[in-house]
Amino acid sequence: MYNTPPSENITLEEFERLALARLSVLKEMEAYKLRHPNKTEKELLDKLNQLKLKHMKGTGLGSSGAAGSSREEDIRADLISHYVLRLAYCRTPELRKWFLAAEAELFRLKFGTYSPEEHEQFLAAHAPQYRPVPDDELGVVMGDIKQVSWTRVPELVSGRRVLLRGGWAYVSREALAPLVVAEFRTGVSKGLSEMARRWRQMFPAEEEQRLQPLVASLANRSLVADYSGVATRYGDVSAANLHQVSARHFPLCMSHLMTALHTERHLRHGGRQQLTLFLKGIGLPMEEALLFWRSEFAPRTTGEAFDKQYAYNIRHNYGREGKRTDYTAYNCPTIVGFSGGPGDHHGCPYRRLDETTLRAALGRLNCDERKVEEAVSKARAGHYQLACAAAFEGVHRVPEMDVGISAPLQYYAESRRVCAEREAAAAGGVPPATAGVDAAAAGPATAGNGGAQASAGPAGPTPGGAAARVGVKRPAEAVVGGTPGNA
Repeated sequence: MYNTPPSENITLEEFERLALARLSVLKEMEAYKLRHPNKTEKELLDKLNQLKLKHMKGTGLGSSGAAGSSREEDIRADLISHYVLRLAYCRTPELRKWFLAAEAELFRLKFGTYSPEEHEQFLAAHAPQYRPVPDDELGVVMGDIKQVSWTRVPELVSGRRVLLRGGWAYVSREALAPLVVAEFRTGVSKGLSEMARRWRQMFPAEEEQRLQPLVASLANRSLVADYSGVATRYGDVSAANLHQVSARHFPLCMSHLMTALHTERHLRHGGRQQLTLFLKGIGLPMEEALLFWRSEFAPRTTGEAFDKQYAYNIRHNYGREGKRTDYTAYNCPTIVGFSGGPGDHHGCPYRRLDETTLRAALGRLNCDERKVEEAVSKARAGHYQLACAAAFEGVHRVPEMDVGISAPLQYYAESRRVCAEREAAAAGGVPPATAGVDAAAAGPATAGNGGAQASAGPAGPTPGGAAARVGVKRPAEAVVGGTPGNA
Protein backbone atom coordinates (compact mmCIF):
# COMPACT_ATOMS: atom_id res chain seq x y z
CA MET A 1 0.00 0.00 0.00
CA TYR A 2 3.05 2.27 0.00
CA ASN A 3 2.27 3.42 3.54
CA THR A 4 5.77 2.53 4.72
CA PRO A 5 8.93 3.02 2.67
CA PRO A 6 11.22 -0.02 2.34
CA SER A 7 13.95 0.06 4.98
CA GLU A 8 16.27 -2.65 3.69
CA ASN A 9 19.64 -2.05 2.09
CA ILE A 10 19.94 -2.59 -1.66
CA THR A 11 22.78 -2.18 -4.11
CA LEU A 12 23.00 0.91 -6.29
CA GLU A 13 22.62 -1.29 -9.37
CA GLU A 14 19.37 -2.82 -8.08
CA PHE A 15 18.16 0.62 -7.02
CA GLU A 16 18.55 1.91 -10.57
CA ARG A 17 17.41 -1.25 -12.34
CA LEU A 18 14.09 -1.50 -10.48
CA ALA A 19 13.34 2.20 -10.95
CA LEU A 20 14.00 2.12 -14.70
CA ALA A 21 11.91 -1.04 -15.13
CA ARG A 22 8.90 0.56 -13.48
CA LEU A 23 9.45 3.86 -15.29
CA SER A 24 9.53 2.05 -18.63
CA VAL A 25 6.16 0.46 -17.91
CA LEU A 26 4.60 3.75 -16.79
CA LYS A 27 5.92 5.66 -19.81
CA GLU A 28 4.94 3.06 -22.40
CA MET A 29 1.52 2.55 -20.84
CA GLU A 30 0.92 6.29 -21.00
CA ALA A 31 1.97 6.39 -24.66
CA TYR A 32 -0.27 3.42 -25.49
CA LYS A 33 -3.32 5.07 -23.91
CA LEU A 34 -2.66 8.37 -25.65
CA ARG A 35 -2.35 6.68 -29.03
CA HIS A 36 -5.37 4.40 -28.44
CA PRO A 37 -7.92 6.34 -26.37
CA ASN A 38 -10.76 3.93 -27.16
CA LYS A 39 -9.16 0.71 -25.94
CA THR A 40 -11.23 -1.46 -23.60
CA GLU A 41 -10.22 -2.27 -20.04
CA LYS A 42 -9.22 -5.77 -21.12
CA GLU A 43 -7.03 -4.44 -23.90
CA LEU A 44 -5.37 -2.00 -21.51
CA LEU A 45 -4.75 -4.76 -19.00
CA ASP A 46 -3.34 -7.03 -21.71
CA LYS A 47 -0.96 -4.26 -22.73
CA LEU A 48 0.09 -3.75 -19.12
CA ASN A 49 0.86 -7.45 -18.82
CA GLN A 50 2.96 -7.35 -21.99
CA LEU A 51 4.94 -4.37 -20.72
CA LYS A 52 5.55 -6.02 -17.37
CA LEU A 53 6.92 -9.11 -19.07
CA LYS A 54 9.03 -6.96 -21.38
CA HIS A 55 10.60 -4.72 -18.74
CA MET A 56 10.15 -6.40 -15.37
CA LYS A 57 11.00 -10.00 -16.06
CA GLY A 58 13.87 -10.93 -13.79
CA THR A 59 13.46 -7.90 -11.53
CA GLY A 60 10.90 -9.42 -9.17
CA LEU A 61 8.29 -6.93 -10.37
CA GLY A 62 5.03 -8.47 -11.49
CA SER A 63 6.57 -11.83 -12.28
CA SER A 64 4.67 -14.07 -9.88
CA GLY A 65 4.32 -17.54 -11.24
CA ALA A 66 7.66 -17.45 -13.04
CA ALA A 67 10.41 -19.82 -12.05
CA GLY A 68 12.47 -18.55 -9.15
CA SER A 69 10.10 -15.72 -8.28
CA SER A 70 7.86 -15.30 -5.26
CA ARG A 71 5.10 -13.04 -4.06
CA GLU A 72 7.43 -11.60 -1.43
CA GLU A 73 9.97 -10.68 -4.11
CA ASP A 74 7.26 -8.97 -6.15
CA ILE A 75 6.07 -6.91 -3.19
CA ARG A 76 9.63 -5.96 -2.25
CA ALA A 77 10.51 -4.88 -5.80
CA ASP A 78 7.22 -3.03 -6.15
CA LEU A 79 7.82 -1.00 -2.99
CA ILE A 80 11.42 -0.18 -3.83
CA SER A 81 10.69 0.90 -7.39
CA HIS A 82 7.70 3.01 -6.34
CA TYR A 83 9.64 4.88 -3.68
CA VAL A 84 12.68 5.45 -5.87
CA LEU A 85 10.46 7.03 -8.51
CA ARG A 86 8.58 8.94 -5.84
CA LEU A 87 11.92 10.46 -4.84
CA ALA A 88 12.72 11.31 -8.43
CA TYR A 89 9.33 12.82 -9.26
CA CYS A 90 8.56 14.74 -6.08
CA ARG A 91 10.71 17.76 -6.85
CA THR A 92 8.43 19.90 -9.05
CA PRO A 93 4.65 20.25 -9.48
CA GLU A 94 4.88 19.06 -13.09
CA LEU A 95 6.79 15.92 -12.16
CA ARG A 96 4.43 15.16 -9.28
CA LYS A 97 1.40 15.57 -11.52
CA TRP A 98 2.74 13.12 -14.10
CA PHE A 99 3.84 10.51 -11.58
CA LEU A 100 0.56 10.68 -9.69
CA ALA A 101 -1.52 10.16 -12.83
CA ALA A 102 0.68 7.30 -14.06
CA GLU A 103 0.71 5.45 -10.73
CA ALA A 104 -3.04 5.92 -10.24
CA GLU A 105 -3.71 4.36 -13.64
CA LEU A 106 -1.43 1.43 -12.83
CA PHE A 107 -3.25 0.95 -9.51
CA ARG A 108 -6.68 1.21 -11.16
CA LEU A 109 -5.93 -1.48 -13.73
CA LYS A 110 -4.56 -3.89 -11.14
CA PHE A 111 -7.43 -3.28 -8.70
CA GLY A 112 -9.86 -4.14 -11.49
CA THR A 113 -8.49 -7.69 -11.68
CA TYR A 114 -9.65 -8.58 -8.17
CA SER A 115 -12.50 -10.96 -7.44
CA PRO A 116 -15.16 -9.97 -4.86
CA GLU A 117 -13.40 -12.05 -2.21
CA GLU A 118 -10.06 -10.45 -3.01
CA HIS A 119 -11.65 -7.00 -2.85
CA GLU A 120 -12.79 -7.76 0.66
CA GLN A 121 -9.34 -9.02 1.69
CA PHE A 122 -7.72 -5.92 0.24
CA LEU A 123 -10.14 -3.50 1.91
CA ALA A 124 -9.82 -5.23 5.27
CA ALA A 125 -6.04 -4.89 5.14
CA HIS A 126 -5.66 -1.44 3.60
CA ALA A 127 -8.96 0.47 3.68
CA PRO A 128 -10.96 -0.71 6.72
CA GLN A 129 -13.29 2.28 6.42
CA TYR A 130 -14.94 0.29 3.61
CA ARG A 131 -16.90 -2.59 5.10
CA PRO A 132 -18.57 -5.43 3.21
CA VAL A 133 -22.34 -5.56 3.65
CA PRO A 134 -23.56 -8.72 5.46
CA ASP A 135 -26.06 -10.81 3.53
CA ASP A 136 -28.95 -10.14 5.92
CA GLU A 137 -28.37 -6.39 5.81
CA LEU A 138 -27.96 -6.46 2.04
CA GLY A 139 -31.40 -8.02 1.67
CA VAL A 140 -32.94 -5.18 3.64
CA VAL A 141 -31.32 -2.26 1.81
CA MET A 142 -31.53 -3.61 -1.73
CA GLY A 143 -35.21 -2.67 -1.91
CA ASP A 144 -34.61 0.90 -0.80
CA ILE A 145 -31.89 2.07 -3.21
CA LYS A 146 -33.05 5.39 -4.61
CA GLN A 147 -31.87 8.97 -5.27
CA VAL A 148 -30.94 10.96 -2.17
CA SER A 149 -29.91 14.52 -1.42
CA TRP A 150 -26.91 15.62 -3.45
CA THR A 151 -25.45 17.48 -0.48
CA ARG A 152 -24.23 14.27 1.09
CA VAL A 153 -22.26 12.47 -1.62
CA PRO A 154 -22.80 14.45 -4.82
CA GLU A 155 -20.20 12.57 -6.87
CA LEU A 156 -22.15 9.32 -6.41
CA VAL A 157 -25.63 10.80 -6.28
CA SER A 158 -25.08 12.28 -9.74
CA GLY A 159 -24.85 8.73 -11.03
CA ARG A 160 -27.52 7.32 -8.65
CA ARG A 161 -25.07 4.80 -7.29
CA VAL A 162 -25.43 5.23 -3.54
CA LEU A 163 -27.88 4.80 -0.68
CA LEU A 164 -27.51 6.71 2.61
CA ARG A 165 -28.84 5.05 5.74
CA GLY A 166 -27.88 5.40 9.38
CA GLY A 167 -24.78 7.46 8.68
CA TRP A 168 -23.42 4.97 6.11
CA ALA A 169 -23.23 5.21 2.35
CA TYR A 170 -23.97 1.91 0.63
CA VAL A 171 -21.80 1.65 -2.46
CA SER A 172 -22.05 -0.99 -5.18
CA ARG A 173 -18.91 -2.86 -6.04
CA GLU A 174 -19.02 -1.27 -9.49
CA ALA A 175 -18.58 2.17 -7.89
CA LEU A 176 -15.90 1.02 -5.48
CA ALA A 177 -12.83 1.25 -7.74
CA PRO A 178 -13.07 5.01 -8.46
CA LEU A 179 -13.41 5.72 -4.73
CA VAL A 180 -10.39 3.62 -3.78
CA VAL A 181 -8.35 5.06 -6.66
CA ALA A 182 -9.24 8.57 -5.51
CA GLU A 183 -7.99 7.78 -2.03
CA PHE A 184 -4.86 6.23 -3.51
CA ARG A 185 -4.21 9.47 -5.40
CA THR A 186 -4.76 11.51 -2.25
CA GLY A 187 -2.35 9.39 -0.25
CA VAL A 188 0.38 9.37 -2.88
CA SER A 189 -0.08 13.10 -3.46
CA LYS A 190 0.43 13.82 0.23
CA GLY A 191 3.46 11.54 0.24
CA LEU A 192 4.98 13.33 -2.75
CA SER A 193 4.47 16.74 -1.16
CA GLU A 194 6.02 15.62 2.11
CA MET A 195 8.94 14.02 0.30
CA ALA A 196 9.52 17.21 -1.69
CA ARG A 197 9.85 19.16 1.55
CA ARG A 198 12.32 16.64 2.95
CA TRP A 199 14.09 15.70 -0.29
CA ARG A 200 17.62 16.53 0.80
CA GLN A 201 17.14 14.72 4.09
CA MET A 202 16.14 11.44 2.44
CA PHE A 203 19.66 10.27 1.65
CA PRO A 204 22.20 8.78 4.07
CA ALA A 205 25.19 11.09 4.48
CA GLU A 206 27.61 8.44 3.25
CA GLU A 207 25.57 7.92 0.04
CA GLU A 208 24.47 11.48 -0.66
CA GLN A 209 27.00 12.17 -3.42
CA ARG A 210 26.13 8.97 -5.26
CA LEU A 211 22.37 8.70 -4.75
CA GLN A 212 21.16 12.27 -5.12
CA PRO A 213 22.46 12.74 -8.69
CA LEU A 214 21.15 9.32 -9.71
CA VAL A 215 17.66 9.95 -8.33
CA ALA A 216 17.53 13.48 -9.73
CA SER A 217 18.44 12.21 -13.20
CA LEU A 218 15.71 9.55 -13.34
CA ALA A 219 12.96 12.00 -14.27
CA ASN A 220 14.94 13.07 -17.35
CA ARG A 221 16.36 9.66 -18.22
CA SER A 222 15.83 8.51 -21.76
CA LEU A 223 14.26 5.05 -21.87
CA VAL A 224 15.65 4.20 -25.28
CA ALA A 225 18.98 2.64 -26.05
CA ASP A 226 22.19 4.64 -25.99
CA TYR A 227 22.71 6.03 -29.49
CA SER A 228 26.10 7.59 -28.81
CA GLY A 229 27.70 4.93 -31.01
CA VAL A 230 25.72 5.80 -34.11
CA ALA A 231 28.71 7.71 -35.53
CA THR A 232 30.72 4.50 -35.50
CA ARG A 233 28.01 2.30 -37.01
CA TYR A 234 27.11 4.74 -39.79
CA GLY A 235 30.28 6.78 -40.19
CA ASP A 236 29.78 7.55 -43.86
CA VAL A 237 28.55 11.12 -43.47
CA SER A 238 30.40 13.97 -45.22
CA ALA A 239 29.71 17.49 -46.37
CA ALA A 240 29.21 16.15 -49.88
CA ASN A 241 26.42 13.69 -49.06
CA LEU A 242 24.85 15.45 -46.07
CA HIS A 243 21.80 16.76 -47.93
CA GLN A 244 21.12 13.29 -49.34
CA VAL A 245 21.44 11.70 -45.88
CA SER A 246 19.23 14.42 -44.45
CA ALA A 247 16.43 13.76 -46.93
CA ARG A 248 16.32 10.06 -46.00
CA HIS A 249 17.13 9.89 -42.31
CA PHE A 250 16.78 13.20 -40.45
CA PRO A 251 13.88 13.83 -38.07
CA LEU A 252 11.71 16.82 -38.84
CA CYS A 253 13.46 19.10 -36.33
CA MET A 254 16.79 18.63 -38.12
CA SER A 255 15.31 18.46 -41.63
CA HIS A 256 13.56 21.77 -40.90
CA LEU A 257 16.87 23.35 -39.87
CA MET A 258 18.60 22.01 -42.98
CA THR A 259 15.87 23.46 -45.19
CA ALA A 260 15.96 26.84 -43.45
CA LEU A 261 19.76 26.94 -43.63
CA HIS A 262 19.86 26.15 -47.33
CA THR A 263 17.07 28.61 -48.11
CA GLU A 264 18.27 31.54 -45.98
CA ARG A 265 21.99 30.72 -46.11
CA HIS A 266 22.14 31.44 -42.41
CA LEU A 267 20.91 30.16 -39.04
CA ARG A 268 20.81 32.00 -35.77
CA HIS A 269 22.81 30.76 -32.79
CA GLY A 270 20.12 28.42 -31.40
CA GLY A 271 19.67 26.70 -34.74
CA ARG A 272 23.41 26.41 -35.31
CA GLN A 273 23.89 24.82 -31.89
CA GLN A 274 21.05 22.33 -32.31
CA LEU A 275 22.12 21.25 -35.79
CA THR A 276 25.90 21.26 -35.21
CA LEU A 277 25.71 18.97 -32.17
CA PHE A 278 23.37 16.63 -34.05
CA LEU A 279 25.74 16.49 -37.04
CA LYS A 280 28.59 15.77 -34.66
CA GLY A 281 26.49 12.99 -33.10
CA ILE A 282 25.82 11.24 -36.41
CA GLY A 283 29.53 11.20 -37.24
CA LEU A 284 30.23 14.26 -39.37
CA PRO A 285 33.93 15.03 -38.76
CA MET A 286 34.83 18.53 -37.60
CA GLU A 287 36.70 19.34 -40.81
CA GLU A 288 33.67 18.28 -42.85
CA ALA A 289 31.40 20.30 -40.54
CA LEU A 290 33.45 23.42 -41.15
CA LEU A 291 33.33 22.77 -44.90
CA PHE A 292 29.57 22.24 -44.80
CA TRP A 293 28.77 25.36 -42.78
CA ARG A 294 31.18 27.52 -44.80
CA SER A 295 29.59 26.41 -48.08
CA GLU A 296 26.05 26.96 -46.80
CA PHE A 297 26.89 30.44 -45.51
CA ALA A 298 28.95 31.37 -48.61
CA PRO A 299 26.38 33.38 -50.58
CA ARG A 300 25.96 35.75 -47.61
CA THR A 301 29.24 35.38 -45.70
CA THR A 302 32.79 35.51 -47.03
CA GLY A 303 35.28 32.85 -45.98
CA GLU A 304 37.19 35.34 -43.86
CA ALA A 305 34.04 36.54 -42.11
CA PHE A 306 32.97 32.93 -41.50
CA ASP A 307 36.30 32.08 -39.89
CA LYS A 308 36.06 35.11 -37.61
CA GLN A 309 32.40 34.82 -36.60
CA TYR A 310 31.40 31.15 -36.74
CA ALA A 311 34.32 28.72 -37.04
CA TYR A 312 35.35 29.03 -33.39
CA ASN A 313 31.92 27.98 -32.15
CA ILE A 314 31.92 24.89 -34.37
CA ARG A 315 35.36 23.86 -33.12
CA HIS A 316 34.19 24.54 -29.56
CA ASN A 317 31.20 22.22 -30.00
CA TYR A 318 33.60 19.53 -31.17
CA GLY A 319 35.73 20.01 -28.04
CA ARG A 320 38.67 21.59 -29.84
CA GLU A 321 38.46 25.05 -28.25
CA GLY A 322 37.81 26.58 -24.85
CA LYS A 323 37.26 24.02 -22.09
CA ARG A 324 37.47 21.24 -24.68
CA THR A 325 34.25 19.71 -23.41
CA ASP A 326 32.84 16.79 -25.37
CA TYR A 327 29.34 18.19 -25.94
CA THR A 328 26.53 15.82 -26.90
CA ALA A 329 23.48 16.27 -29.10
CA TYR A 330 20.29 17.56 -27.49
CA ASN A 331 17.49 15.13 -26.61
CA CYS A 332 13.81 15.74 -27.30
CA PRO A 333 12.79 17.16 -23.90
CA THR A 334 15.54 19.76 -24.24
CA ILE A 335 14.57 20.66 -27.80
CA VAL A 336 10.86 20.86 -26.93
CA GLY A 337 11.76 23.33 -24.19
CA PHE A 338 13.51 25.73 -26.56
CA SER A 339 11.72 28.94 -27.43
CA GLY A 340 12.51 31.48 -30.08
CA GLY A 341 11.20 34.50 -31.90
CA PRO A 342 10.67 35.38 -35.55
CA GLY A 343 13.60 34.24 -37.64
CA ASP A 344 14.50 31.38 -35.30
CA HIS A 345 14.13 27.81 -36.54
CA HIS A 346 15.43 25.76 -33.63
CA GLY A 347 13.25 23.91 -31.15
CA CYS A 348 10.60 21.28 -31.89
CA PRO A 349 8.61 21.86 -35.10
CA TYR A 350 5.69 19.85 -33.71
CA ARG A 351 5.41 22.53 -31.06
CA ARG A 352 6.35 25.62 -33.05
CA LEU A 353 4.80 25.15 -36.50
CA ASP A 354 1.13 25.84 -37.21
CA GLU A 355 -0.89 22.90 -38.50
CA THR A 356 -0.83 23.93 -42.16
CA THR A 357 2.93 24.38 -42.17
CA LEU A 358 3.42 21.14 -40.23
CA ARG A 359 1.34 19.17 -42.72
CA ALA A 360 3.35 20.61 -45.59
CA ALA A 361 6.65 19.81 -43.87
CA LEU A 362 5.62 16.20 -43.23
CA GLY A 363 4.40 15.93 -46.80
CA ARG A 364 7.87 16.88 -48.02
CA LEU A 365 9.22 13.92 -46.03
CA ASN A 366 6.82 11.64 -47.97
CA CYS A 367 4.97 10.74 -44.78
CA ASP A 368 1.84 8.60 -45.13
CA GLU A 369 -1.25 10.86 -45.08
CA ARG A 370 -2.92 8.96 -42.25
CA LYS A 371 0.20 9.30 -40.13
CA VAL A 372 0.45 12.99 -41.02
CA GLU A 373 -2.98 13.51 -39.48
CA GLU A 374 -2.04 11.45 -36.44
CA ALA A 375 1.13 13.48 -35.97
CA VAL A 376 -0.77 16.76 -36.29
CA SER A 377 -3.38 15.53 -33.81
CA LYS A 378 -0.74 14.52 -31.26
CA ALA A 379 1.07 17.82 -31.72
CA ARG A 380 -2.18 19.70 -31.18
CA ALA A 381 -2.62 17.87 -27.88
CA GLY A 382 0.93 18.67 -26.79
CA HIS A 383 2.31 15.15 -27.25
CA TYR A 384 5.23 16.18 -29.42
CA GLN A 385 7.36 13.04 -29.05
CA LEU A 386 4.39 10.84 -29.96
CA ALA A 387 3.82 13.08 -32.98
CA CYS A 388 7.41 12.46 -34.04
CA ALA A 389 6.94 8.71 -33.56
CA ALA A 390 3.84 8.79 -35.77
CA ALA A 391 5.83 10.66 -38.42
CA PHE A 392 8.62 8.07 -38.24
CA GLU A 393 6.08 5.30 -38.80
CA GLY A 394 4.54 7.20 -41.71
CA VAL A 395 7.87 7.96 -43.40
CA HIS A 396 9.33 4.47 -42.97
CA ARG A 397 6.09 2.44 -43.18
CA VAL A 398 6.79 0.48 -40.00
CA PRO A 399 4.44 -0.75 -37.26
CA GLU A 400 3.68 1.34 -34.24
CA MET A 401 6.48 2.19 -31.83
CA ASP A 402 5.99 1.52 -28.13
CA VAL A 403 6.90 5.06 -27.06
CA GLY A 404 7.58 8.42 -28.63
CA ILE A 405 10.91 9.51 -30.06
CA SER A 406 13.23 10.52 -27.22
CA ALA A 407 16.12 12.05 -29.17
CA PRO A 408 16.89 13.06 -32.77
CA LEU A 409 19.78 10.58 -32.70
CA GLN A 410 17.28 7.82 -31.95
CA TYR A 411 15.21 8.75 -35.00
CA TYR A 412 18.33 8.88 -37.18
CA ALA A 413 19.78 5.58 -35.95
CA GLU A 414 16.48 3.73 -36.33
CA SER A 415 16.00 5.18 -39.80
CA ARG A 416 19.46 4.00 -40.84
CA ARG A 417 18.80 0.57 -39.34
CA VAL A 418 15.41 0.11 -41.02
CA CYS A 419 16.73 1.20 -44.42
CA ALA A 420 19.89 -0.91 -44.12
CA GLU A 421 17.86 -4.02 -43.26
CA ARG A 422 15.54 -3.46 -46.21
CA GLU A 423 18.43 -2.93 -48.60
CA ALA A 424 20.17 -6.05 -47.33
CA ALA A 425 16.94 -8.06 -47.64
CA ALA A 426 16.36 -6.79 -51.17
CA ALA A 427 19.92 -7.63 -52.22
CA GLY A 428 19.56 -11.13 -50.83
CA GLY A 429 16.10 -11.72 -52.19
CA VAL A 430 14.67 -12.01 -48.69
CA PRO A 431 11.50 -10.05 -47.78
CA PRO A 432 12.24 -7.38 -45.15
CA ALA A 433 11.10 -8.05 -41.61
CA THR A 434 7.70 -6.69 -40.71
CA ALA A 435 8.58 -6.10 -37.08
CA GLY A 436 8.48 -2.54 -35.80
CA VAL A 437 11.22 -0.34 -34.44
CA ASP A 438 13.36 -2.07 -31.85
CA ALA A 439 11.30 -5.24 -32.29
CA ALA A 440 14.14 -7.44 -31.12
CA ALA A 441 14.13 -5.70 -27.78
CA ALA A 442 10.38 -5.58 -27.42
CA GLY A 443 10.12 -8.81 -25.48
CA PRO A 444 7.38 -11.44 -25.75
CA ALA A 445 4.40 -10.53 -27.85
CA THR A 446 1.94 -12.03 -25.40
CA ALA A 447 1.72 -11.79 -21.68
CA GLY A 448 1.49 -14.63 -19.24
CA ASN A 449 -0.68 -14.83 -16.19
CA GLY A 450 2.15 -13.54 -14.05
CA GLY A 451 1.89 -10.06 -15.50
CA ALA A 452 -1.59 -9.68 -14.13
CA GLN A 453 -0.63 -10.49 -10.58
CA ALA A 454 -1.19 -7.72 -8.07
CA SER A 455 1.66 -6.79 -5.80
CA ALA A 456 -0.19 -6.09 -2.59
CA GLY A 457 -3.09 -8.48 -2.89
CA PRO A 458 -4.06 -11.61 -4.81
CA ALA A 459 -5.16 -11.18 -8.37
CA GLY A 460 -8.24 -12.79 -9.77
CA PRO A 461 -10.95 -12.41 -12.37
CA THR A 462 -12.63 -9.07 -12.80
CA PRO A 463 -15.85 -8.95 -10.73
CA GLY A 464 -18.81 -9.82 -12.87
CA GLY A 465 -22.37 -10.53 -11.85
CA ALA A 466 -21.45 -10.45 -8.18
CA ALA A 467 -20.88 -6.73 -8.43
CA ALA A 468 -24.59 -6.14 -8.70
CA ARG A 469 -25.40 -8.20 -5.61
CA VAL A 470 -22.55 -7.46 -3.22
CA GLY A 471 -21.70 -4.03 -1.88
CA VAL A 472 -19.58 -2.33 0.72
CA LYS A 473 -20.37 0.53 3.03
CA ARG A 474 -18.37 3.40 4.46
CA PRO A 475 -19.06 6.22 6.93
CA ALA A 476 -21.00 8.83 4.99
CA GLU A 477 -19.31 11.78 6.66
CA ALA A 478 -15.85 10.28 7.15
CA VAL A 479 -12.81 12.02 5.77
CA VAL A 480 -10.73 9.00 5.04
CA GLY A 481 -7.01 9.10 5.79
CA GLY A 482 -4.21 6.72 5.00
CA THR A 483 -2.69 5.78 1.71
CA PRO A 484 -4.20 2.92 -0.28
CA GLY A 485 -1.26 1.34 -1.97
CA ASN A 486 -0.58 -0.85 -4.88
CA ALA A 487 -3.39 -3.30 -5.46
